[in-house]
Amino acid sequence: MSQERTTQRIAPVGFGPAPTRGPDETWVFICHASEDRSTALQLRDFLSKSGIDSFIDVDDIHADASFVERINDALTQCTHFLALISPVSSQKKWPRHEILSVTSRVIEQSVSFLPVGLEGYGHAQFRKDFATLAHITVRPFSAEQLAEFSQQLVSDILKLSNKPALAALPEIASKPTECGLSKAAYAVAEWASKNSRRGHSWDPRLSFNELAELLKLTKDDLEDALLELKQKMYDSPASGHHSIGPKQHLFAAYDHLFMPWNPANDALAIAANLASQNMQMQTSEEVARALGFEPRRMNPAIAWLLHLGYLESKNYAVGDHDFIEYRLIPKPELRRFVKSGKA
Repeated sequence: MSQERTTQRIAPVGFGPAPTRGPDETWVFICHASEDRSTALQLRDFLSKSGIDSFIDVDDIHADASFVERINDALTQCTHFLALISPVSSQKKWPRHEILSVTSRVIEQSVSFLPVGLEGYGHAQFRKDFATLAHITVRPFSAEQLAEFSQQLVSDILKLSNKPALAALPEIASKPTECGLSKAAYAVAEWASKNSRRGHSWDPRLSFNELAELLKLTKDDLEDALLELKQKMYDSPASGHHSIGPKQHLFAAYDHLFMPWNPANDALAIAANLASQNMQMQTSEEVARALGFEPRRMNPAIAWLLHLGYLESKNYAVGDHDFIEYRLIPKPELRRFVKSGKA
């Protein structure tokens, strides 16, 4: 009675169960022809000295192991595929089989493919032999510069210098866009709103270059942002100083994004106060005192009412007055606004 021989599964190195590899653990499959084994072993030794584990047939396939099974397992599990390609190996069955077998993983980017051209084999021939992988550059091997070549190979495998570490994103990149403004326009509006003392036009004011530097915007980006905010920003390139500053309506439109109040709601409160006084003229200071509003909060709400045509614009505020309108003179439309109860 014949006894069926079972195939023993051999661990990548030595005997016993296959080791468990972490998700970030590097394992390099060294593909080569027997004629190029000495070069393969030199590179294996350098990888090992650099702390990088590798699979190579002479070490990792025991006489009792299934050659095909061991190769296929390693092709499936390796993180990097180092192919030593020479005019001889490019035509041999097993090196070609290994390269073709790993091609789908290369395309899926689940393995890093590192083709090395040995003497007499370059990228032009590689493109002919393996057209699907032609986008990957073959690195020429130099026996005379083995140490330098091996060090660069280790650097590439460990990605020591291929890609710099990411720094923090510029602050402006975190600006939201849900409000309908671009990130650049949002930054300009935020600067104006948070730095205004009283919500007046031209409060604050900077030169074009100063504002671009402050917000870390390019000249083109700042110009585009000012165009986006054209109805709400002053941009005076002919002034010699190229001054930039907000119009008073900018605060009415955007204070709710940056400040702890909403000018539209405050405008309704002001309108209700005026309506309660039989639609008679009141000073801004009187209404502000009654509502507990500081000038910085009061002015955007006044601008909101002016913009919608609910107040007469007499603009009696002259000089360094706190309010953009000295007197608040309601129009008949303001009564309907109060009755609607909607800002």
